[in-house]
Amino acid sequence: MAKKRNAIGRAEAGDQVAAEEAREERREAVGDNRRRTGKEVAAAHERLNRIEGTLETARGKLRAEWKKLKEEGFNCAALKRARKDLREDPLDAQMDLEDYLTYRNLLGMADAVEAARQANERDASEASVRAAAKGPIATPESLAQANQEGLDAGLAGRNREANPYGEGSPENLKWDSGWVGGQRHNVAKMAGSTETAPAHAGD
Repeated sequence: MAKKRNAIGRAEAGDQVAAEEAREERREAVGDNRRRTGKEVAAAHERLNRIEGTLETARGKLRAEWKKLKEEGFNCAALKRARKDLREDPLDAQMDLEDYLTYRNLLGMADAVEAARQANERDASEASVRAAAKGPIATPESLAQANQEGLDAGLAGRNREANPYGEGSPENLKWDSGWVGGQRHNVAKMAGSTETAPAHAGD
C-alpha cells in the first residue's frame, strides 16, 4: 500500500515538473508578458483599433453596395450563392448544384411551378373579365365620339398606338376605324385626289 502511495506521489511530482517546463517553454517562445510596459500594450491596442475601424468601414460599404444591387433588381440571394460557389472547389460546387436540382425535382417543384403559373393565368383572366364587366356600356354617342376622335388623330398623323380606349372595347375599335379613315384621306390627298375628308370614318 505504501509503495502505491509512493508511486502516486512520484507521478504527481512528475506532472508538476512537466507543467513548469511547459510554462518555461511558453515564456521563452512568446516572452514574459509580465514584463510588458503600458506603452507597448497601448500601442498594440491602438493598432487593433485601427484595423477594426477599417474593417467596420468596409462592412458598411459592403452593406450599402448590396442594398444598391437590390434596388437595381438583382436577386441578391442567388448572387451570394453564386459568389460562394465561385470561392469553393468548382467540382464540389457543381455536385452540390446537381444534388439540389435532383432533390428539387424529386420533391415535385416542376409540377408546383406549373400549377402556380396556371393559377396566375386564371386569376389574370378572371380579373380582366371582371374589369370589362364593370366598364361603361357603349352608347351611340360614345361610339360616334370615339370614331370622330380617331378620324381627327388619323388626319393629324398621330400614332395609331395613341388610342385612349381600352383594348378590345367598342370605342377602341371605333377610334381605330376613324384613324384608318383619316390616314386614307391623307394618302389620297398626297396622291392628288380631290376627295374631301369624311365627317365620320364610317360614312
